[in-house]
Amino acid sequence: MASEPGRVPHLAQARLSAAWRGHAIRRATLTQVAALVAKPSLQVSRQVQRAALPRDHEGKLLPLSCSIDCFKVFGSGVYSYMEWQRFMFVTFSLAFAVVLPSMVSNVSGSNLENASWLTKGSLGDVKAAAINASYGAVELIVLSIFVISLFRGRDIIAAAKDQVDHYDPEEAPEETTVWLRGLPPRIQAAVLQSQLECFGECTQVVLARKDGVLLKRLSARQHLLENLQHLTALLYLSRQAERCRQGSARRELLRPVLELLDRVGQTASADDLLAKEEEARRELAEHDSITARLSRQAYDGTGDAFATFSKAEQARRCIEAIAISSRPHRRARVPRKAKVGIEAPVPSLPTLPSGVTAQRAPAPSDILWEGLATPARERLWRQVVSTTITMLIAGTGTAIIAFITWANDKNGGLLSDALPRDRGGFSGLIMDLLAVLLLQALPCIFGNLILFASTPVLADVLERHPTYSDREASVFAKLLFFQVVNTVASAMIFLSVTGGIFGRSWYSLGGATVATVMGPLGDALVIPTLLDWISLNTPIRRYLLAPRQKTQQRMDRLFIKDSDLYLAFRIQLAGKFVVVCLVFGSALPILYLFGALFFSYGMLIDRHNLLRNQCPPPRTFPKLTWRAHTTVFPLAIVGHVCMTPIFFHHLALSDARELLSLPPPSSSIPVHAPAPPPPVLATDNFSTAVIFSIVLAVVAALVILVYRFGRTHLHLDESTVQRAVDVAEDAVEQTIKRAASGAQSLFDRAPLLA
Repeated sequence: MASEPGRVPHLAQARLSAAWRGHAIRRATLTQVAALVAKPSLQVSRQVQRAALPRDHEGKLLPLSCSIDCFKVFGSGVYSYMEWQRFMFVTFSLAFAVVLPSMVSNVSGSNLENASWLTKGSLGDVKAAAINASYGAVELIVLSIFVISLFRGRDIIAAAKDQVDHYDPEEAPEETTVWLRGLPPRIQAAVLQSQLECFGECTQVVLARKDGVLLKRLSARQHLLENLQHLTALLYLSRQAERCRQGSARRELLRPVLELLDRVGQTASADDLLAKEEEARRELAEHDSITARLSRQAYDGTGDAFATFSKAEQARRCIEAIAISSRPHRRARVPRKAKVGIEAPVPSLPTLPSGVTAQRAPAPSDILWEGLATPARERLWRQVVSTTITMLIAGTGTAIIAFITWANDKNGGLLSDALPRDRGGFSGLIMDLLAVLLLQALPCIFGNLILFASTPVLADVLERHPTYSDREASVFAKLLFFQVVNTVASAMIFLSVTGGIFGRSWYSLGGATVATVMGPLGDALVIPTLLDWISLNTPIRRYLLAPRQKTQQRMDRLFIKDSDLYLAFRIQLAGKFVVVCLVFGSALPILYLFGALFFSYGMLIDRHNLLRNQCPPPRTFPKLTWRAHTTVFPLAIVGHVCMTPIFFHHLALSDARELLSLPPPSSSIPVHAPAPPPPVLATDNFSTAVIFSIVLAVVAALVILVYRFGRTHLHLDESTVQRAVDVAEDAVEQTIKRAASGAQSLFDRAPLLA
């Protein structure tokens, strides 16, 4: 009993702790319940999105005016793209500066009957007598700029990737992981791990299996779980309010619950909520039961495995060894350094099949397990179906753009004749702008918009890809191909009207189509603004659909803008500018200005989207940028080389046809009147033929550059390179001789033709 007074502080402390724990539990419960059933707030969703934006080492948001080096936080894919975009802006700016004097000379010709500001400085507007050797020099300089940019840009992309690889000193998970492909479908993970121990300590092996149905059910479970949690929280609030009304609980303890219930505005009774909660729980239990039964089944492997080593050097050694041992059967791309210069002995792999390939594993966020679980044959058929549908949609867009261009032409007369004439003053200017917007810009935008809107949907619904990078590459390739075909086909359709040549009448039809699609009212400004900056579906999701959601989680899901396929959209549009501007640049020099405008405006859009408007994209390799520069850009240069002599030659043919179709001189002309000077053919100038010689010679010179570059960077043997150089030099000499002889014969026949 002597110790009885000493127990009083202990009991008081215990009661105080119990009360505090009860208060903490009730507060935590209310926090969780409020997150589930409270009225969602757009301000909260905006804060959630802001929290996902990239920050500096001090925790502050990266400023919009930060240097390009700050984009290293997004990975090598985004950083290489930003560097390449700035480089292409400089390239197109230099090209436009070179062709600007030629554009001024073209404007002085005024030979187009229905010229607009888009086609006023085109080649079709030039005087025939004004074509001289300066045009050949301009084309040679422009082509040299693009060829130099081809090799310089390659080094910039490679350097950007290396900078990002050394940006973080810690080894990323993908640096120590090897992606093995072509394995037997029933190989065991333990057996494979023991076989890979010869390269170093293999800590883990994960096999990909054909369990796509199971993965779909796991992703569908999230929706059922959210519905159950929402109903459970509402039922809890309803029961607490019922206890308060019955007097079984103190009102001051349940006051926060009642306030929360008033904000929610729930009117359903506890019995109704209990029935709904039991139904939701039953659906979730049935779903989990089927999922558990599927998870117990044995699934064959897809032939893919991810082996993780303790060090990055061990992973590189594994890639090099498997690449050399299975060289005849190699399908995966292996870095060039892994193919040459290996001094260490290569471990033998007698137990692995000859078709096994190895490559560096992608980032964990880059893997799409559902696509990896899909069989290769099924992925192929899905790709074929998706591409066929995309082709039909692209054909529809081509027909729309071509019809609108023809109908807006004065000779077509369908739409232009319906507009009121003789409009003057400020009101007339406004009417002209509205007419251009309604009759030219909007139809062209719609023709491309249906392709933009359908391709990602088809990629998400129909296609299956093993990695996010492969999905981006597929969307990039399809959008780029069909957009280029869309634009080129819209311009080529009018060859049937112009006699099958790129004559002066073609520039008012086909040339106007290309300039309209690529100009400020098309892909240069309007399309990036609508699809990338504003992103038409984003305001609808944020301000129309998100406020109607019942939970904050669903509102966040609609409000936050993902970077899904963002790089694919941006790079494919840049690739379209590279191809179209180079192919038609000789005929429409203003396209170089549109290209520089697109790349400069694109840098602003990317800064706004990546730093403020959307979540960071997954970290990927610069596959798309590399493909756009090393595959698309060379093809565009070849197209430029091929189309330049065609445009000049067809202009000469057009002038010759007009000369032959002139009526005979009339006898009513006075004798003393001076005879009009005969029209001058473009072919009368020997400099036109020189242009053809220069362009054709540059083709062979380009081959020489490629082989000399290959000797330095591809480690070709000296004899092979020397033979290639000799063949190319002979081709240059023969090309110049043939072009000179052809030009001389053409020059000799010009007086007879006149």
